[in-house]
Amino acid sequence: MGAVLDHRVYRAAFLPALVALFVLAFSLSDPGAPRTTRLAPDAFDAGRTFGSNDPPPRNSLRELVAAFPSRRAGSSGDAGLADRVARAFTVTGFAGPSGVRRDAFVGETPDGPTDLEDVVAVRQGLSSRSIVVLAHRDARRGPAAAELSGTAVLLELARLLADRDLRKTVVLASVSGGTGGFAGAARP
Repeated sequence: MGAVLDHRVYRAAFLPALVALFVLAFSLSDPGAPRTTRLAPDAFDAGRTFGSNDPPPRNSLRELVAAFPSRRAGSSGDAGLADRVARAFTVTGFAGPSGVRRDAFVGETPDGPTDLEDVVAVRQGLSSRSIVVLAHRDARRGPAAAELSGTAVLLELARLLADRDLRKTVVLASVSGGTGGFAGAARP
Protein backbone atom coordinates (compact mmCIF):
# COMPACT_ATOMS: atom_id res chain seq x y z
CA MET A 1 0.00 0.00 0.00
CA GLY A 2 1.39 3.40 -1.02
CA ALA A 3 2.10 6.23 1.30
CA VAL A 4 -0.80 8.54 1.89
CA LEU A 5 0.13 12.23 1.84
CA ASP A 6 -1.36 14.40 4.50
CA HIS A 7 -2.68 17.66 3.03
CA ARG A 8 -2.09 19.47 6.32
CA VAL A 9 1.67 19.25 5.73
CA TYR A 10 1.32 21.05 2.40
CA ARG A 11 -0.80 23.78 3.94
CA ALA A 12 1.77 24.32 6.71
CA ALA A 13 4.55 24.58 4.10
CA PHE A 14 2.78 27.53 2.45
CA LEU A 15 2.51 29.46 5.73
CA PRO A 16 6.06 31.04 5.56
CA ALA A 17 5.43 32.09 1.95
CA LEU A 18 2.14 33.68 2.98
CA VAL A 19 3.84 35.60 5.83
CA ALA A 20 6.58 36.80 3.45
CA LEU A 21 3.91 37.99 0.99
CA PHE A 22 2.18 40.04 3.69
CA VAL A 23 5.46 41.59 4.85
CA LEU A 24 6.35 42.50 1.28
CA ALA A 25 2.91 43.97 0.59
CA PHE A 26 3.00 46.26 3.64
CA SER A 27 6.63 47.34 3.17
CA LEU A 28 6.01 48.78 -0.28
CA SER A 29 5.43 52.50 -0.01
CA ASP A 30 6.35 55.69 -1.81
CA PRO A 31 9.92 56.76 -1.13
CA GLY A 32 10.34 60.02 0.76
CA ALA A 33 11.32 63.22 -0.95
CA PRO A 34 15.05 63.45 -1.73
CA ARG A 35 17.28 65.63 0.41
CA THR A 36 18.44 68.70 -1.44
CA THR A 37 21.03 71.38 -0.96
CA ARG A 38 21.84 74.67 -2.58
CA LEU A 39 25.57 73.94 -2.43
CA ALA A 40 27.24 72.90 -5.63
CA PRO A 41 28.74 69.40 -5.41
CA ASP A 42 32.21 70.80 -5.99
CA ALA A 43 31.88 73.57 -3.37
CA PHE A 44 34.07 71.60 -0.95
CA ASP A 45 37.55 71.92 -2.44
CA ALA A 46 39.51 68.79 -1.48
CA GLY A 47 42.63 70.05 -3.26
CA ARG A 48 42.55 73.26 -1.23
CA THR A 49 41.92 71.30 1.97
CA PHE A 50 44.86 68.97 1.32
CA GLY A 51 47.13 71.66 -0.11
CA SER A 52 47.85 70.21 -3.52
CA ASN A 53 49.56 73.35 -4.84
CA ASP A 54 53.15 74.43 -4.14
CA PRO A 55 53.34 76.25 -1.83
CA PRO A 56 50.24 74.86 -0.12
CA PRO A 57 47.52 77.40 0.71
CA ARG A 58 47.19 78.70 4.26
CA ASN A 59 45.19 76.39 6.54
CA SER A 60 45.53 73.42 4.19
CA LEU A 61 46.64 70.08 5.65
CA ARG A 62 50.16 70.29 4.22
CA GLU A 63 50.62 73.88 5.45
CA LEU A 64 49.31 73.07 8.94
CA VAL A 65 51.64 70.04 9.21
CA ALA A 66 54.62 72.26 8.32
CA ALA A 67 53.55 75.08 10.66
CA PHE A 68 52.63 72.87 13.65
CA PRO A 69 54.77 69.71 13.55
CA SER A 70 54.61 69.15 17.31
CA ARG A 71 51.17 69.34 18.91
CA ARG A 72 51.24 67.44 22.18
CA ALA A 73 48.12 68.20 24.21
CA GLY A 74 48.59 71.49 26.06
CA SER A 75 51.90 72.31 24.30
CA SER A 76 52.76 75.59 22.61
CA GLY A 77 52.11 73.91 19.23
CA ASP A 78 48.62 72.91 20.36
CA ALA A 79 47.96 76.44 21.67
CA GLY A 80 49.32 78.00 18.47
CA LEU A 81 47.03 75.85 16.36
CA ALA A 82 44.10 76.82 18.62
CA ASP A 83 44.93 80.49 17.92
CA ARG A 84 45.07 79.78 14.17
CA VAL A 85 41.69 78.00 14.25
CA ALA A 86 40.07 80.82 16.25
CA ARG A 87 41.40 83.41 13.77
CA ALA A 88 40.18 81.36 10.81
CA PHE A 89 36.69 81.05 12.31
CA THR A 90 36.63 84.84 12.82
CA VAL A 91 38.19 85.85 9.47
CA THR A 92 35.90 83.64 7.39
CA GLY A 93 32.90 85.11 9.19
CA PHE A 94 31.69 81.68 10.22
CA ALA A 95 31.30 82.59 13.88
CA GLY A 96 28.93 85.45 13.07
CA PRO A 97 27.77 87.81 15.81
CA SER A 98 28.15 85.20 18.55
CA GLY A 99 31.92 85.14 17.99
CA VAL A 100 34.35 82.37 18.81
CA ARG A 101 34.22 80.77 22.24
CA ARG A 102 37.49 79.59 23.80
CA ASP A 103 37.10 77.30 26.80
CA ALA A 104 40.19 76.73 28.97
CA PHE A 105 40.15 73.73 31.30
CA VAL A 106 42.40 71.14 32.93
CA GLY A 107 42.16 67.79 31.21
CA GLU A 108 43.78 64.38 31.43
CA THR A 109 46.54 63.77 28.86
CA PRO A 110 49.27 61.13 28.46
CA ASP A 111 51.49 63.56 30.45
CA GLY A 112 48.96 63.86 33.29
CA PRO A 113 46.57 66.73 34.04
CA THR A 114 47.34 69.63 31.67
CA ASP A 115 45.87 73.03 30.80
CA LEU A 116 43.90 72.57 27.57
CA GLU A 117 41.64 74.70 25.42
CA ASP A 118 38.65 74.11 23.13
CA VAL A 119 37.76 76.53 20.32
CA VAL A 120 34.07 76.56 19.36
CA ALA A 121 32.23 78.60 16.72
CA VAL A 122 28.47 78.50 16.20
CA ARG A 123 26.62 79.62 13.09
CA GLN A 124 22.92 80.00 13.75
CA GLY A 125 20.53 78.34 11.32
CA LEU A 126 16.81 78.65 10.77
CA SER A 127 16.08 75.59 12.91
CA SER A 128 16.97 75.03 16.54
CA ARG A 129 18.39 71.62 15.56
CA SER A 130 22.19 71.46 15.43
CA ILE A 131 24.90 69.70 13.50
CA VAL A 132 28.18 69.43 15.40
CA VAL A 133 31.49 68.87 13.60
CA LEU A 134 34.33 68.14 15.98
CA ALA A 135 38.05 67.61 15.35
CA HIS A 136 40.85 67.19 17.85
CA ARG A 137 44.09 69.11 17.24
CA ASP A 138 46.69 67.35 19.36
CA ALA A 139 48.95 64.40 18.59
CA ARG A 140 51.41 62.40 20.69
CA ARG A 141 54.15 62.63 18.07
CA GLY A 142 54.69 64.88 15.08
CA PRO A 143 54.04 65.58 12.38
CA ALA A 144 50.91 63.36 12.61
CA ALA A 145 49.19 64.54 9.44
CA ALA A 146 46.32 62.06 9.89
CA GLU A 147 45.37 63.59 13.25
CA LEU A 148 45.51 67.05 11.70
CA SER A 149 43.30 66.19 8.71
CA GLY A 150 40.12 66.75 10.75
CA THR A 151 41.25 70.28 11.60
CA ALA A 152 41.99 71.04 7.92
CA VAL A 153 38.47 69.86 6.98
CA LEU A 154 37.01 71.93 9.84
CA LEU A 155 38.71 75.07 8.51
CA GLU A 156 37.49 74.38 4.95
CA LEU A 157 33.93 73.89 6.24
CA ALA A 158 34.16 77.22 8.07
CA ARG A 159 35.19 78.90 4.81
CA LEU A 160 32.50 77.11 2.82
CA LEU A 161 29.57 77.67 5.21
CA ALA A 162 30.44 81.23 6.30
CA ASP A 163 28.22 83.03 3.80
CA ARG A 164 25.47 80.46 3.37
CA ASP A 165 21.95 80.53 4.74
CA LEU A 166 21.82 77.44 6.94
CA ARG A 167 18.71 75.44 7.74
CA LYS A 168 20.25 73.94 10.87
CA THR A 169 22.63 75.50 13.37
CA VAL A 170 26.20 74.36 12.69
CA VAL A 171 28.73 74.07 15.51
CA LEU A 172 32.42 73.68 14.61
CA ALA A 173 34.61 72.60 17.51
CA SER A 174 38.39 72.25 17.57
CA VAL A 175 39.25 70.42 20.76
CA SER A 176 42.38 69.37 22.60
CA GLY A 177 43.05 66.29 24.70
CA GLY A 178 42.16 63.74 22.00
CA THR A 179 45.27 61.69 22.72
CA GLY A 180 44.48 61.28 26.40
CA GLY A 181 40.88 60.15 26.48
CA PHE A 182 39.14 62.85 24.46
CA ALA A 183 39.09 65.36 27.32
CA GLY A 184 38.04 68.26 25.11
CA ALA A 185 35.32 66.35 23.31
CA ALA A 186 33.84 65.07 26.57
CA ARG A 187 33.24 68.57 27.91
CA PRO A 188 29.64 69.84 27.84
